[in-house]
Amino acid sequence: DYSSSPQTDPQGSNSGKFRVLRGGGWHYSVSNCRVAYRFKHYPDLKYNNLGFRLVLSQDL
Repeated sequence: DYSSSPQTDPQGSNSGKFRVLRGGGWHYSVSNCRVAYRFKHYPDLKYNNLGFRLVLSQDL
């Protein structure tokens, strides 16, 4: 039950050297490509396999 939780996104830490990345990239193992997968990363590093994903719904 999340009824007592704030309705807005929580603010992250103002300190620390890592940020959280969610999900994995196209070359990760199957278990690391889940949306729920989390890992730490330096905020200034960039890779061509990480970023947003597009999804197309299929009519059933």
